[in-house]
Amino acid sequence: MLAESSRKFHYLKVGLGIVLSFIGVKMLLPLLAKLLAAACHVLGYQILADWAHGVDDIPIGIALGIVAAVLLASVGASLIWPQKHIEKHNRRLRSKTAERGHPVRLRRSARIISTEFSG
Repeated sequence: MLAESSRKFHYLKVGLGIVLSFIGVKMLLPLLAKLLAAACHVLGYQILADWAHGVDDIPIGIALGIVAAVLLASVGASLIWPQKHIEKHNRRLRSKTAERGHPVRLRRSARIISTEFSG
């Protein structure tokens, strides 16, 4: 059941990567804001230093909204562009390029994999 759902929602890995990156930035934001404020103060940009010092955190409601939107978008993309469509595209490419002996470019989820056809 879990393997079937991972095939059905093949863009979920991309969405989870984006969510984890966002959470990492959210955790580091107070430190980055302090560093930016100190750098702006040293360089003489007092207005930017005051603004950067006031930036502490992303509000919880906005953060949860971003996480939910990214996850819903990845699930929606998986439903709109199912894995079968990508496999069908790969089969069509193999049949066209097999006659010519050219390298085959296969799509797998969101990334492209180049392989040599060994017919």
